Amino acid sequence: MDSGKIKGLLQRRIHSRIGWLYSLYLACGYKGNLRKKLKCFKICNLLRKKNVVFWRIKLVAYEYTDDFFSNSDLSEEDKNWFISRGIAPYKVKWYGITKENYKNYISDFDFYQLSNYFDASFTQLFEHKLNTYYLLGNIKDNMPKHYWYVDLRGNLIPIAVENSRYGSITDIMTLLHKEKLAVKACKGGHGKGFYKLEFSEGKYYVNQKEVSENDVEELIRRLRDYIITEFSIPHTYIRRYCGEGAFAVLRIITIFDDVDGPQITSAMLRLGSREGGVVSDYHGTIYCGIGLEDGKSFKPIWRESDFQYRPCQNHPDTGLDLEEIVVPEWDKLRELALSVSRNIAWAPYLVMDIVPTDNGFKLLEINSHGQPRNLEAQYPFCLNFYQKKAFHIN
Repeated sequence: MDSGKIKGLLQRRIHSRIGWLYSLYLACGYKGNLRKKLKCFKICNLLRKKNVVFWRIKLVAYEYTDDFFSNSDLSEEDKNWFISRGIAPYKVKWYGITKENYKNYISDFDFYQLSNYFDASFTQLFEHKLNTYYLLGNIKDNMPKHYWYVDLRGNLIPIAVENSRYGSITDIMTLLHKEKLAVKACKGGHGKGFYKLEFSEGKYYVNQKEVSENDVEELIRRLRDYIITEFSIPHTYIRRYCGEGAFAVLRIITIFDDVDGPQITSAMLRLGSREGGVVSDYHGTIYCGIGLEDGKSFKPIWRESDFQYRPCQNHPDTGLDLEEIVVPEWDKLRELALSVSRNIAWAPYLVMDIVPTDNGFKLLEINSHGQPRNLEAQYPFCLNFYQKKAFHIN
């Protein structure tokens, strides 16, 4: 029996037989007083009844519970109304959701249905970042240079370096003197386990904080299941808008439609700031919608905190108008995204993170069930025909 059938079987048994016990277990693990635990229990039961995949109930229930007790923009009645329809309350202000238009946005009840996870036999190809390098081998020129994989024993296994032996800390330090490096955990998301290594004017930096040479070496020694790649520096043109040292990552959603083939359905540019640091999707990140035809930015939104977002016309550091950006060589970017979708058509829904650089585009990673939430303020998910079709939404 493959892993997909096993998950499906567990899903049905947990929901139908011991679902309430699982909800109780999760609620007891929630950090909060009895009132908050009780709310969490009710939300867990709601998600269970809506057939949300069991391995995502904790994630969604904890987020909803946090949001319910911290959100001051909505009444308690309205928060319950949106939660009952699979919409986190914080999205209401961020996206501009109302009780009249809420069906334009994907419900977590739909997004986390088991039927919307594709064939489990392919899942492992997306669960490990090193796999992306080999899966998309035909476009390696559009990916960061991959130097080493650090295995579970700490061995530095060569990927695309000249030597045909295991690497050493000396090899990495020598390369670091020549260029900036990105060190990424092979599993997980949201920037967890990411390090930017840099050597400049005789000083070492980790995530833009000065450290000693010994600190860098100790960091490398501790790595397990990591990849070490070149650090993709955003295009000079875009750095004018977000400042030197800030990140700039394009998020693209594609759908491979069984009739019409690959389609780009949403695009957004995440820009960093001094407050944002080196990892996107946290406080200080700015989300700019990108026009699918012209590559022009629109509706920039600033992330103030986990549940607070507001319009941001001008970049907080540079002061430049964030609705004037046009992604360089947008037509080439479109073709790159479509070619990836076309080449792995068996994964009909893809979320890609791509850095526009002075030397083309660098595809960082792809995800077969990536969150669309950061794009929905500009691109309501259910207003797109291909996205609704792919997720079986009526």
